[in-house]
Amino acid sequence: MQRSSEGRWSPHSLLNVCRQAPAPPINAILGSMRFERFVNAVLSRVRDCPVELGLLSPDAVPGSLFSGAAGVAFFLYEVGRLRKQDELLDRARLWCAAGRRWANHASLSDWKGHPYGFLIGETGLSYVEVLLSAHRGDVMKVQLAAQCIAEAAILHEASHARRPDEFLAGTAGLLCAARDLDARLPRDVIYDAARHTLGRVRNAATAKLLAGCTAPVDPAHDEYLGLAHGVAGQLFALLSVVGASNELLRARLDDVYCQKHVDPDGYLYWFPTGASRATEFLGTWCHGMAGHTLLWCGVAHELRTLESGSSAGSVGVRTSRT
Repeated sequence: MQRSSEGRWSPHSLLNVCRQAPAPPINAILGSMRFERFVNAVLSRVRDCPVELGLLSPDAVPGSLFSGAAGVAFFLYEVGRLRKQDELLDRARLWCAAGRRWANHASLSDWKGHPYGFLIGETGLSYVEVLLSAHRGDVMKVQLAAQCIAEAAILHEASHARRPDEFLAGTAGLLCAARDLDARLPRDVIYDAARHTLGRVRNAATAKLLAGCTAPVDPAHDEYLGLAHGVAGQLFALLSVVGASNELLRARLDDVYCQKHVDPDGYLYWFPTGASRATEFLGTWCHGMAGHTLLWCGVAHELRTLESGSSAGSVGVRTSRT
């Protein structure tokens, strides 16, 4: 990343890597990405199938957002909300309830060692419960689910997890869950208690991740760089809260950016760690460019917003097609 004469980022250095295009109508976006076709294909598989955890993938964590009932419920919730199809919301509640019944009796090994996180863990299930309860206007259940997230955050902090700050099942995921729910909850005083509970989680997670930003990212270290388990996920979570004007965040983004590689076509990519040259994960969400793209699109948006003082248009990052 190029720096200005004051030693700070020049937003143009990242924006030159990004393609700026006029924002097309949403139908054109869905059509060009074939996203609507994908949504309909998934919907055809889950809309009318029995609500049975045994139908999930054999290696799924049944209560999780990542691979379990909470993820199915979230998908149905989002499609039902956007398309205003209440029958999908009813199906979402059935899948969420199935996930909760499983979680009520799940052991640490059932959660694959991640009982408190967002994508895997109690937080992800409670996140969906907040959304479904808020859609019904059930303030008490919203507060109960928000409190479950707060308790999960406390237990996670005391758990001595192997990668405590990761996005998948650690502090970065807790931050994103709390921040996103605060943004999604209706702006009504009846939800102030839940918002206050989530705010405590958000503030504690933000402080912890910022404290971790004081040390540079060592390019020779075998530390994960990707979104699910590595520093990209931590920076992605912080970006949504403190913004690109935060000096600590900018410094660590600079560290990660400097570890980029460029393929013969000019596309950027990152290896799973600074010390690794393994190529089998380059296209993945956990360790590769599917995850890094989320981070750098967010950075480009933030920098363009800082430059223009207004919301950015659509951004496309040139990433490896591996």
